[in-house]
Amino acid sequence: MAFEGPIEELSLFDLFQLLSLSQKTGTLIIKTNNEEIEIFFKSGKIIAVRKDDAISERKAAQELIFSIIDANKGYFSFSDSKLPDGLKEDFKLKIDNLILEASRRIDELAKIKQNLPSEDTVLMLSPKASSADSLDLTTEDWEIISYVDGVRNIGDIIETIGNEYDTKKHIYGLMKAGLLTTVEEVYEEEMKETPRGPKQILLDTANEFYLNGDFRASRSILEKFLSLYPEEKEALYNLALTMVRTGDFTSAKEITDKLLLDSGDLSNENVVKLDGILSTILKFL
Repeated sequence: MAFEGPIEELSLFDLFQLLSLSQKTGTLIIKTNNEEIEIFFKSGKIIAVRKDDAISERKAAQELIFSIIDANKGYFSFSDSKLPDGLKEDFKLKIDNLILEASRRIDELAKIKQNLPSEDTVLMLSPKASSADSLDLTTEDWEIISYVDGVRNIGDIIETIGNEYDTKKHIYGLMKAGLLTTVEEVYEEEMKETPRGPKQILLDTANEFYLNGDFRASRSILEKFLSLYPEEKEALYNLALTMVRTGDFTSAKEITDKLLLDSGDLSNENVVKLDGILSTILKFL
């Protein structure tokens, strides 16, 4: 017997328990978060999970289920007694164990979310990160650290690595250990304790990206910097240079127009020179 319906009317927790208690054999298709996942049941136990035509190994299958089991929107359909020909029975996942672990993760993730900044928050390495080699960090910790560049936010890192639960848990642990901080925290520390230190770190990071040819990353940091320090004329001039490098001549010209009116301590000669170059370029565009 086949049945289907929206997840809003029958949660995946309840659906999995129903298939387990009735010892169903068949194929469950779940569509949620713009994804389609096939879960194969035999006598009420999960024996395979497929996404994008790829059969997952046991651990990957579990993580895939954990990522969708608390979905509140989507659609499911179950085809009773229908399994693909040649499907290998590599493992058997008991539904009770999956639900217990999923419930624990959901509770733990809710607590982490209460203490973790929003996913829009941009992360930075703290000065303490220079001693990370002496700490007992996991492979997952190092992977997260490799993506922290003062440009990516928490959401970007989660999307890149995947596995929201584990990634958020490790980010939270690294922040608690003082190895990661946020651009906003750097700004607050700068206002309270070290007027030039963290501020200079941002400028140095932007400059390093610029010198290495990563002009988009440099621009992103400078834009964030100027949202915190809008009166910094040198940073504004440097932002114009990154815009030139990325081909955004119109925005760069808008900045030089502002600097010509008020360049502060910045060399007016450099501003005039850059403005002249931009005027010439824009005439031919």
